[in-house]
Amino acid sequence: MKKIFTLLVLVMVAIGAMAQGNRSVWNGKCELWTRGEGTAESPYLIESAENLAFLSYMCAAGYDTYGLHFRLTTDIDLNCSEDRLWNPIGVYLYNDYQTGCTTGYQMYRVFRGSFDGGGHCIYNLYTRPNSLGGLFGDVIGSNQNPVVIENIKIMSGSVVSGGIAKKVSGATVCRCVNKADVICETGDAGGIVGVAESSVIEECYNEGMVNGKHAGGIVANSQKATVINCYNVGDVNGVMSAGGCVARSMQPKIENCYNVGGVSCDSLVVGGLVGSHMGLDTIRNSYFLNTCGAMGLGTPKSADEMRERSFVDVLNAGTHVWGFDETFDNQGFPVLENNHAAVDESLTAVLRIYPNPANDVLVVECEGATGIAVYDVIGQCVLEMAATNASMRLDVSSLESGVYLLSVSGKNRPALVTRFVVTR
Repeated sequence: MKKIFTLLVLVMVAIGAMAQGNRSVWNGKCELWTRGEGTAESPYLIESAENLAFLSYMCAAGYDTYGLHFRLTTDIDLNCSEDRLWNPIGVYLYNDYQTGCTTGYQMYRVFRGSFDGGGHCIYNLYTRPNSLGGLFGDVIGSNQNPVVIENIKIMSGSVVSGGIAKKVSGATVCRCVNKADVICETGDAGGIVGVAESSVIEECYNEGMVNGKHAGGIVANSQKATVINCYNVGDVNGVMSAGGCVARSMQPKIENCYNVGGVSCDSLVVGGLVGSHMGLDTIRNSYFLNTCGAMGLGTPKSADEMRERSFVDVLNAGTHVWGFDETFDNQGFPVLENNHAAVDESLTAVLRIYPNPANDVLVVECEGATGIAVYDVIGQCVLEMAATNASMRLDVSSLESGVYLLSVSGKNRPALVTRFVVTR
């Protein structure tokens, strides 16, 4: 049995290695992209980490990105360390890449284009304390130039002020994820953005720890901005103010949001959803965990209440934005249907299982499958069967309630491994 468990671990490591092999790992240089025209119909294609670094250089060197469109086509490993830190795209000060393009220090070059991350992941994003930014620094749009930052997943790292951006003004940030820690001890720290002015933050979520003078799970400082269909699960710690979604706000507008992360503050300006606010507020259909450490605007709910399927319907309010956390990837709390960075998302095109959670039968669909094995959380094989076709019904009625690993073997490829839940 120990050999089987070791083999399963090796298979999962191999799958992880394959996924990492599909990432573009940054070498510290920057390189001009070669495809695309910069239009909405034909955006410049960011096909490598070096292409992404060139966009950072382009802004710092003073090239105007007004009206230009960019699209990321691959996962990126920025491979950052103390000796190689990321210069956010559009920053106040810019440090040279050691062996890349030479620019010296440049003053305040903002990003004024639109960027589509294509749902790709960015790993190991680390920025220097004086850079004030995450992937982006300052992003500025207008009525004449509607700027959109979308479909970006920051999976790991430590950044300053905001996971996606330091500041957005007149822009829309949608379907973005941050799992990096966000720290700004002297200013604004927000899981998604530090400061949002007359902007929209929608269908985003944060899992990273947020620590700042003013700290918010989604936005630190919201100035006439709208936060809609967002959630935070990371712990939020502030010095002057702290909020599960927004730390401080002028005329806040928050709809269909929730926070389950812990919230704490050295001062009394703290809230489970919003820390402080001025002007007329619009807080609709938004909630916070009643044990998060703070109260205030919004509606408190227990963890059990927020894990119920009915709570998904409440958040949706007649839409189809939210979904039930079938595989417990988000601790059972609702997930965003179009923006859930689940552990197994790379497998969904090849392996499909349903219903999940399962009761008596689990349907497994996988082309080219030769065998199926189910392992419990300690690595014991509890079910095994041969695969005779692309769609099979697996009897799980004998399994106790809990989380299991499903391994589907095939010819000339590693086994595909995913999780499922049995409920009684």
